[in-house]
Amino acid sequence: LFGLNLEYAAHAACPSGASVSIEINNGQVASNSAAVTASGRVADAGNINVTLANGVKRAVGTGRLSGTSGSGTWRAALCSGTWTAQRI
Repeated sequence: LFGLNLEYAAHAACPSGASVSIEINNGQVASNSAAVTASGRVADAGNINVTLANGVKRAVGTGRLSGTSGSGTWRAALCSGTWTAQRI
């Protein structure tokens, strides 16, 4: 069980970015935030698929985690960007 802090860079059509903490337990992704829900899975090789939701807003991310960090891309209805993760 460990937490990751995801920060994603925004593009022109998006707000200035955000951060969210997630937990991964036995390959399952969950959020420890009341404002944002997270779901998804991390494969044994470190590939991650995650969905973040805040009310009706939703973003889907894919990427790879390795040891204490990770990175990938995300997309939402009107924008997309990249994310990075650090073990916390």
